[in-house]
Amino acid sequence: DTGQHVFDFLPLVVLLGGCVIAPVFGLTVYLAQRGHAQAAALRQSEAGLRRTEVFLLEAEALSATGSFSFNPATGEHWWSEQTYRIFDVPVKSAPSFDLMRQRTHPDDLHFLNDCVECAQRGEEFTTEFRLAMGDGSIKHLHIVAHAIRISADAPFEFVGAVRDIT
Repeated sequence: DTGQHVFDFLPLVVLLGGCVIAPVFGLTVYLAQRGHAQAAALRQSEAGLRRTEVFLLEAEALSATGSFSFNPATGEHWWSEQTYRIFDVPVKSAPSFDLMRQRTHPDDLHFLNDCVECAQRGEEFTTEFRLAMGDGSIKHLHIVAHAIRISADAPFEFVGAVRDIT
């Protein structure tokens, strides 16, 4: 016995190894290509979102219109940069109805309070009221908002626009 029978299984081992390695290699290549395609699609989506955001910011500035949202379930408010400019408050300020009340002309507080009540009931609203600015000037605003649901099981939120019509 010269030990040659040990090598009799070599073709079988190579064949079985190839049968295992080839599909694993193929799957690896497929997953890598798919990952690159998904990454490219994600980069393209992100670029589209950035472009849309820039257009929205420019349109708001050109039209003196800001946007906002309010979630009655959480009490969370969100304002666009233009809304902060309209109310003449620092962008780092936390938006709230109290902040709006501080700027609202005292004779028009009832208009703002009516809007707050409508929002808390889930009703759309449109109103106009004045802001009393820190420098003594008066701004006239037009506000419109309505409720939306992001998904069927989500609570409603309000989105709206505030326009300086001074």
